[in-house]
Amino acid sequence: MKRVGNCWKASVAAFFLLMFTAFAAADTTSVDTVSYKSNSEFFDGEVLQAGYVSNFATDKINVHLGASEIESKTGATAEEDLTLSVSHQNTYARYPLQETGLKKIYGWEGMKKTFDTKDQLWNWVTSNCADFTEGGVAIGDRTSKVEAAAKSWYDYWTGSYNYQAFCLRKNGYYGDVADIGSPDEIFRTEWRLQAGDKNPQTAIITNGDGGSGVVSNLGRYAKVKWQGNLDTGQNPPLVDDELAIHGNNYEGGWRVISEQRYDNYWNYIKNDGNRLLDKWKSGDYSESYIEGLLNGKAENAQKRYSESPLANAEVLDSSFQSGALKADMDSRLAYPEFNVYVDAGENGYITVSKPVGKPKIVSSSGASFGELSSGRISVDVKNVGGAEGSFSARAGSCSQYFQADALQNTKRVAPGETASYSFRVTFTSTSMQQASYTGRCSITVEDTGSGREVSTSVSVEATQQSECTQGKEIVKQKNGNDVIYSCPDGLKIQKQDTCTGELKAVFVNNDIQYDCREEGTGGGSGGGLFGKRFTLPITGTQLSNPLNAFENIWSGDANALNWLQVFVTFIAFLGGFALVGVKLGKIVDGLATEFIPVKDSHVRLVIGLLGGGMIATAVYQLVTDPLGLLVTVLGLVVMGYLYLSASAPEINL
Repeated sequence: MKRVGNCWKASVAAFFLLMFTAFAAADTTSVDTVSYKSNSEFFDGEVLQAGYVSNFATDKINVHLGASEIESKTGATAEEDLTLSVSHQNTYARYPLQETGLKKIYGWEGMKKTFDTKDQLWNWVTSNCADFTEGGVAIGDRTSKVEAAAKSWYDYWTGSYNYQAFCLRKNGYYGDVADIGSPDEIFRTEWRLQAGDKNPQTAIITNGDGGSGVVSNLGRYAKVKWQGNLDTGQNPPLVDDELAIHGNNYEGGWRVISEQRYDNYWNYIKNDGNRLLDKWKSGDYSESYIEGLLNGKAENAQKRYSESPLANAEVLDSSFQSGALKADMDSRLAYPEFNVYVDAGENGYITVSKPVGKPKIVSSSGASFGELSSGRISVDVKNVGGAEGSFSARAGSCSQYFQADALQNTKRVAPGETASYSFRVTFTSTSMQQASYTGRCSITVEDTGSGREVSTSVSVEATQQSECTQGKEIVKQKNGNDVIYSCPDGLKIQKQDTCTGELKAVFVNNDIQYDCREEGTGGGSGGGLFGKRFTLPITGTQLSNPLNAFENIWSGDANALNWLQVFVTFIAFLGGFALVGVKLGKIVDGLATEFIPVKDSHVRLVIGLLGGGMIATAVYQLVTDPLGLLVTVLGLVVMGYLYLSASAPEINL
């Protein structure tokens, strides 16, 4: 746009809502409303909208919109007057002609012939006779797809049978038949637009020309768009008992015929055709009588339907594929709406200008926040224009992972004043690792009066929190070894164990926890007093740590399997304590009394604790594996039996 003083040159669009009726010839000379808006769908810049709603009858529009009237109603300055006239209306109904598979109207010819054999009769009938019932007829033991009558007699002179056939064949046709579709009301008006003493812009506007009838060029600098519902107050003639027949011998290629006479024609042939052939065969009717009867029906069916309101309709399209008829209507248009858009830019047709607000971004700020929270970005906007501005701010696109609120914020800002706008920004990432992300978000500010826009971008930064499933473990490869990580709180992962040597991470505890084991083994737990595994001194053998199950219970992470493992291990400890303390305690007891001054109960206690611990550890290695659990239960039964056997008192009789 070109700046003129403190104003902006712009486009101007005049919007006229027109109403027509058929009962008077008064001219419309003024508009009811005039407003000044931004932009149009056809030209850049501002829009001058003039609306007219008539409350009286009129068949002609002759509007004069003076420069002073434009200024008084909008505050904008126009350098020329604007006039618009609409006249010379023509209204009609357009009826499309549609091919729907209707049969043609045929003429008919009777045929008969005598044959020596049935085969000769059959061949002649199937090659020459017409099918008018879509049923066929039986000839001997065969059924034809055509209609015919036949008779036979014995010729004593030749000593053989003779055969005679009677049938009808089509003898030309009058034309193809089409349905008449629902009508479209078409209007045609002449438009003339002029700014000052410049060359007028003219156009013919009609809703019957498809796209060009909806939006037409009104010269080089203006466009006219019809957008209302056409209503004349009169319905077009109804199509009730009409069809159309197409042929070169009809004026314009089409003729309107009666649907009832057409149906009577075909119903008579289908229902009475075979009866007529039988009458001919029996000698009751002659060939000429039947031909005259059928062709009379055909002639009547193709006659012009003079009683129809479309009998004298003008042919708009003579082709069979897209035929159309035109019926003139006497009434005038009522309530059509028209938009007139006039270019008033730097090189436009009319010049209009108006002081407007002018936004300028004087400061901005970004945001830094964590993933589970949000931040706010903001701008300060100053009105550096000569009039109050209505400034609308909106947050635009952001970098990947960042989203800004889509809400638009509008404020009225006086000249020289500043307004602040802020928008909420959030962050979303699918990453599982903790990291920082940076990006930018755009903010655009528009003066709704002029359409002028200014924009900027601000920085945003967010910290990604590590994410994981609480209680679940994962395995990663590091330096060729499996490293087990756990998720204690659902937000971050931490290192749990490293599987070295031949050990690999395998699932245990219902597939939510891992353990370092040799390939091909399952179950288990490792590291520290409550680690999942511990290593035997000297031998270096790694064993599952029973105390790990107690850790799961104390931490609240135990499941049903953990409880069962602890219960079985505890029973094994009690059984081992009792068995070793009683059975082996007696042996060690004897040795101790010779070399160690300790009471028997102390020795049994120590031996029982050591034995119970070793048996409990061995049992835990088994119960961490489902198959081992079954073997362990059987072992406990055997151990219980041995315990009872060893502790049973001897009874001497």
